Amino acid sequence: MRRFLLSIICGCALLSLGVRAAVQVGIVSIEEGARGAGDLLTAGLGGRTNVALIERNEVDKVIRERALASAERLDVASLGQVLHADGLVMLELVATSDTTNLAVRLISVNSGVVLDAAIYPFPLPEPGRWAQVASGRLAPLLSQTSSAKRPCDPPLHPEFARCGGNGGSDGD
Repeated sequence: MRRFLLSIICGCALLSLGVRAAVQVGIVSIEEGARGAGDLLTAGLGGRTNVALIERNEVDKVIRERALASAERLDVASLGQVLHADGLVMLELVATSDTTNLAVRLISVNSGVVLDAAIYPFPLPEPGRWAQVASGRLAPLLSQTSSAKRPCDPPLHPEFARCGGNGGSDGD
């Protein structure tokens, strides 16, 4: 009985200090062609202690169910809520007349804030390097997915515009 009470007291103390469980994040590949990049990003973020990644098969299942129920574009807020996610990393292929790029957005589910947005050349010239750059870029922002309060635009900065063919313009 003493251990039980001690556990409750310690748990309450940790909660009062603001200690929180890992941030729940889903990685969503909108097109089939972006799934490989999603796998790389999953591997890059998977070893972090403050992040709990939602299983891809669970994400895919919810997307399929939503697609059957509605012909509209994917609703990020409802997808995130059904998955009980704090944040979603959206991977989408964007084609122009002469190139294809991979757009990556980190979105806070509760507020709808886009915390980060980047475009990378696709196919990825150096997939391993890209995984390091992208996961390193997103990791410090993941904790903000549960605390973002208001919509805002991500800052426009050359570093955010495009990851060049040299494996990444991550400011190294």
